[in-house]
Amino acid sequence: MTTTIFSHDVRVLLCARCGAPLEAPVAGGTVGCRYCRAQNMFAARPHAHANGANGGADARRPGAIAWSHANDPGRLAMLAVQLHAVTDVPVGLRPFLFGGWRFVQPTAVEKAWSMFQAALVRSRHGDALAAEELVFLAAAFFEHLRGEPLRRRAVAESALDALTLDRHRVVMLGLLARGAASEGDLASAEAWCAEMMEGSEDLAVESELRVSRAFLSAATGQVGAIPPLLGHSSREVPITPRLQVLADLLRAHGLETAGHMDAAQALLEGHTRQRATTLDLDEVRAAFPSLHLAPRSHAAVAARIAELHVALIKPRWDHVVLWTVVVGFAPVSFAFMISPLIPRWSMFIIAAILSLSFPAILATHFVRQDRRRMEQERRIIHEGISGRMFLSGQQEATLFGAMGKDTLVRYPDGTIERHLPRTAVSMNLSMVLTEQLVARRHPEMAGDYWYECGGVSPYRPSSNQRR
Repeated sequence: MTTTIFSHDVRVLLCARCGAPLEAPVAGGTVGCRYCRAQNMFAARPHAHANGANGGADARRPGAIAWSHANDPGRLAMLAVQLHAVTDVPVGLRPFLFGGWRFVQPTAVEKAWSMFQAALVRSRHGDALAAEELVFLAAAFFEHLRGEPLRRRAVAESALDALTLDRHRVVMLGLLARGAASEGDLASAEAWCAEMMEGSEDLAVESELRVSRAFLSAATGQVGAIPPLLGHSSREVPITPRLQVLADLLRAHGLETAGHMDAAQALLEGHTRQRATTLDLDEVRAAFPSLHLAPRSHAAVAARIAELHVALIKPRWDHVVLWTVVVGFAPVSFAFMISPLIPRWSMFIIAAILSLSFPAILATHFVRQDRRRMEQERRIIHEGISGRMFLSGQQEATLFGAMGKDTLVRYPDGTIERHLPRTAVSMNLSMVLTEQLVARRHPEMAGDYWYECGGVSPYRPSSNQRR
């Protein structure tokens, strides 16, 4: 069997000193780091509570129910109640993360990495608060290090080894299972899923298992298994908010593949109705390009969202009038100043006509410029917001200006504002658009991006590793 980055039968952990990924023995032992020369002592891999490998009720932990009763209406209603009690980002991490799982800005990465390493050590000693922080930080770095697949594997598995509670471990297992499935390593994906607790009464555990199983079904082409796992909407089967975007895409993928294009499009439109953007959907699809999740329905929704933004692009008549008056004032004033010096009335009329025609020519020029601006903004919004083109610095500025002047803008915390002043656009949109529209479509840049952002590790992946 071919070994992949997320293979279950190998073990990859972080060097305790420099953070480089190291292949460690499953049974534990001492491993030397070839980057910083540190000697790392690793314990044996914790025994998995396999549901699938060992099978049967003996494998389930106390409180678990039979998976055959997983879709019981009463049980789903009980899980739905937990949507109102979802764990918030720990207070100490709020300055660094938005949405709970993404870094606020590049400068937060260096500090967050130090906090991750500290939380890793404290979690191994049973610190409950450190375990909560470790889950959020590991998930954020798993997303951030997309261009370094071996290192993100090590981040997830190192956190998995340090965590003890099911609701914490299952997040790492889900990341590893979906990573394996996206690489086509279905056996490893199944093995990671088998370590998850079946029939849990905890929404976080249940959501990870359902979404990972549905993801594996999509990877194998068995889309008929998606509705029993996820339902046709979050009203049927509750899913924790962190996985809601992926769950919606998987639901839409199942509907689209089954020929229900209208239902798939309606599902994704419902997800984007209040957000006025497809950036969340784009980001999840870009994370798993091999699956091509819901391509037609996503394209239709992206086109509709782009049209919404384009419809708000309007002529800037105030700019046209202002520049016409400012630039045309000088020749007109000059004509009237020299009018007493012109000996003949007919010559004065000719001079006045020529002077007044100059502002008219200017106005025509500025109107044409404004139309070109509108056309450029429409094109960039159509192509840039749907991820079909790499935005240069100037095009990014145009997109920021277009969206900041007349359209809807989504802040990192999810709020929407209309007619946002341009001065507020740069920081927020550069945070969302630059990273999500540019960097994530060029994962080979992610390694350099990490070090330019102030990463403290001396480990630097080779170009082969980065691919």
